Amino acid sequence: MIVLPPIKLGTLSHCLLIQISNNGVGVTGISAPVVHLGTAFGEVAQFSGSHVQPIQSLGTFQQPTSASYCRWREVDAVNLPGIYELYLHDSYFATGNELLVRAKPASGSPTTEDVYHYIPLVP
Repeated sequence: MIVLPPIKLGTLSHCLLIQISNNGVGVTGISAPVVHLGTAFGEVAQFSGSHVQPIQSLGTFQQPTSASYCRWREVDAVNLPGIYELYLHDSYFATGNELLVRAKPASGSPTTEDVYHYIPLVP
């Protein structure tokens, strides 16, 4: 599990950097992921297919259309292999204690490690 820095409840416009690897090597070229979002109590959302919207400009937050969508883009396949930007709707940061994020290729290929990104939510 990768622990990301805490996020203050109610704050807006978060760019999450997600790492996807296989045997410690960054996996590149994932343009169609399946993103699972959950808490300690279970999955709260899953995004795939048309519910994964593109990020137009890296590092510039663009709100997903609604809470049933996310935004996704590879950062730099050469210099930062396996690192992706993920934008979630602000409503996911409104309440709760944590978020767990897991992203994988939609097709199941290439093979990737099952890594969860833990995001503590603090008052």
